[in-house]
Amino acid sequence: MAFFFIRNFFTNAQSVKCLLSTLFALGVYLCLTAIMERYDVSALIFPAYITDKTILLHLDRSRGPLLNAAFNGLAITVCFVAGLFLLPLVSPVRRLLLLILLPLFGVGVFFTATRSAYLVFLLALSTLVFFYRSKTPIWKLTPLLLTLCLIGVLANSERLFSDKREAGGIAQLAEVNIRFQLIAKSLRLIQENPILGVGLAHFSVADAPGVFQDNQHNHLIGMAAELGIIGLAVYLGLLATIFRRLYALADNPRVSSNAWANAVILLTLGVTVCLVNNIFVEASLCPFINISTFSFAGLAALFTDRPDILDATL
Repeated sequence: MAFFFIRNFFTNAQSVKCLLSTLFALGVYLCLTAIMERYDVSALIFPAYITDKTILLHLDRSRGPLLNAAFNGLAITVCFVAGLFLLPLVSPVRRLLLLILLPLFGVGVFFTATRSAYLVFLLALSTLVFFYRSKTPIWKLTPLLLTLCLIGVLANSERLFSDKREAGGIAQLAEVNIRFQLIAKSLRLIQENPILGVGLAHFSVADAPGVFQDNQHNHLIGMAAELGIIGLAVYLGLLATIFRRLYALADNPRVSSNAWANAVILLTLGVTVCLVNNIFVEASLCPFINISTFSFAGLAALFTDRPDILDATL
């Protein structure tokens, strides 16, 4: 629905700016909420259900209104990408405000204390360093950035590589073991039902009907288990179509322009960070993540067919 709405009802540059501005504003809210969660400023957190520990999956992490730290971290990264996309589209004063607010997103992601969120945010930053075009190429700053990152990691290595999530939790292995168990279960289900799978949303009760077990944490393997080879092939076909549109944009002669090239990079990043994150979490549990993925895909389709809208946006 997100894809077709954007593809068919976004008719001008203002619609695109409105979407990106909304995502960026949402990201700022998520970051501020993450900070307040981390420092237990409950009185200022809205909505109040975020801090209700009787609602599952709190885990003492910044989980935001999505009630899941992994999805919260990914949402912050998606909104970060939207903010970068928005930068050249606004006035100098607003651009300065955006630049001041963008560092908040790294803080927000860190307070989710979730490794998949760290990974996708680092993917976004790495893509910017090596591919984002500017008058002064960002890659020239790479040695400085790497040095600062190394100093930060070394100074906090004892905390970051501990098994405590509030400190970083990279060495916490219990959840990694659970994921390997889920992958083993999925592979067994795929062998038993390779063509049609066990049925949509049936992974959790496949072994013992009526008894809930954990959800799959890899959307591709989980899809193969539930929908079989046919369902997985259809989904991969959809992804291939999306990336064909992105390739068509990258192949457009307009890509010689820095602004156009950066727009293509950020569109691709908006889709890719979600797909990478979905390797570690069950994407069907979070409508926002799916909506954002296909929103960026819708923009790619829109700009492919109507490059004049992207030109007007830039």
